[in-house]
Amino acid sequence: MKVRRATFRAAANTVASLPPATRPEVAVAGRSNVGKSSLLNAMTGQRGLARTSRTPGCTRGLLFYDVDDWMTLVDLPGYGYASRSHTEREGWKKLIEHYLSTRQELAGVLILVDVRRGPEEEESALAEYLESVGLPCAFVLTKADKLKRSQLARQSAAIAKVVAPAIVMPTSSQDGTGIDVVWRWIRAAVETEARGEHDDDAPHEVPDDDAPDEGSHDAAVETAAAGDHGPGATGPGK
Repeated sequence: MKVRRATFRAAANTVASLPPATRPEVAVAGRSNVGKSSLLNAMTGQRGLARTSRTPGCTRGLLFYDVDDWMTLVDLPGYGYASRSHTEREGWKKLIEHYLSTRQELAGVLILVDVRRGPEEEESALAEYLESVGLPCAFVLTKADKLKRSQLARQSAAIAKVVAPAIVMPTSSQDGTGIDVVWRWIRAAVETEARGEHDDDAPHEVPDDDAPDEGSHDAAVETAAAGDHGPGATGPGK
């Protein structure tokens, strides 16, 4: 999918500062060094949209990026070894839990995992929490360009078994691997949310152009590793 325009709209460091939702939202979560900002820039085609840094943990609070006229990507603070105080990290935790459990416009969550490491305790706990509040999630495997094709297929399949029934999507912000597949999942999640939560309203206008070739390497790895799982595979809609 080609993004025509993506813009930073707001940042929120407290519950009180959360901006009102103007369209469906998809949150992006991951460890501090997983390549979240690089992936957001690759997804939107704007190299400087999300700030990248050599120092992990630079995302402070929730960052809201509007994509064209149909959805918002929400960048959650990185976890892991972010060099922030215990008080600040606890504040982030409360803010994130409030956002995930109460945001009616939230259509799903992308959990980013370094494909070479696989999910750790934090990612598994987050997936379980999302299931408990009825939010669909998918695992985005970053840095796929760091592995050979055969290694990538094996590692993706191994991770898929661990996180099933959630879908896994190998990606690379360097060469664009899997970016269209991620947008397909987002589009499906937004459409599902629109049907489930806005039946009495006009449906959200979701672009369907530039769908990925089903015979491409990206689609083949996704299908082999994850099977046929939609955005609601990890739990019921809200």
